[in-house]
Amino acid sequence: MVALVAVLSGLYRHSARMVQSAMQDLFGISISLGTVNTLRLEASNAVESAVEEAKIYVQNSRVVGALSEILKVDERIRVSAVVFRAADRDRKRSLLSPFS
Repeated sequence: MVALVAVLSGLYRHSARMVQSAMQDLFGISISLGTVNTLRLEASNAVESAVEEAKIYVQNSRVVGALSEILKVDERIRVSAVVFRAADRDRKRSLLSPFS
């Protein structure tokens, strides 16, 4: 139940009232808003050490922001493709111009 409340609250960003309603609708479990928040806190405490480990790992990594570099390369490739298509279009026009 803790994991489900955590997923509904975190991943799906449901309010406490929405989580409360979902638990009633899906499982027939009646829980108070305070219980929803207690379960959220329990889930948060359960993953706290893993989150801290991940944070330390990222802070100590030699490569930080690699995803942004990949996106920059991807953007350059897309821009190059657009320029290539435009040049190809102009070349085709010049080949067809004597017949236009």
